[in-house]
Amino acid sequence: MLPDSQARVLIRLAEFGDHLDKAWDVPRELSLPGLAESLGVVRSALHPPLSELESKGLISTRTAHVIGGGSRKRTVVHITPEGRNLVAEHDLSPKRRREG
Repeated sequence: MLPDSQARVLIRLAEFGDHLDKAWDVPRELSLPGLAESLGVVRSALHPPLSELESKGLISTRTAHVIGGGSRKRTVVHITPEGRNLVAEHDLSPKRRREG
């Protein structure tokens, strides 16, 4: 079982379709500031869980244009097919994690 911080990141990223994996324009929620805001944590708190998830092949990062984020490219995070499978197979929904 993943630590709660990693599971929360995967659950949030799984809400976005895989069609965004190669898109140039992506929602702010896939950027580091947007992801941190949506999870209710400071951006620096994301680095440990993101590093672990990336080393396990469950997420990937790249640079892209963030909608509403100006002209500068930013780092964005995507869940990989392996990450999606983990969320689906283990039902990592918040309700299920509380019951477990």
